[in-house]
Amino acid sequence: MIDQIVEIGKIGKPEGILGFIRLDIDLIYEKSVLKSPFLFLFLDGLPVPFRISEVKNDKNLQVKLENIDSPEKVSGYTHTTIGLH
Repeated sequence: MIDQIVEIGKIGKPEGILGFIRLDIDLIYEKSVLKSPFLFLFLDGLPVPFRISEVKNDKNLQVKLENIDSPEKVSGYTHTTIGLH
């Protein structure tokens, strides 16, 4: 399964106070993120799935992941590589 995860970019900075995350990804992956129920964060070199609970696509693509509900928690993942299945 690991070989089926495609690296699409990195976690950007927190957005707002509710734990939204700005994604630094190539535009070709935006539609895939909008359709996907999960985003994989590469932690210690392994892809760990996080359920996407909400998506905003204003000026920048932003996601809210389950169990990451504050800017402080988001900051702990800043610059982490992300992927999609």
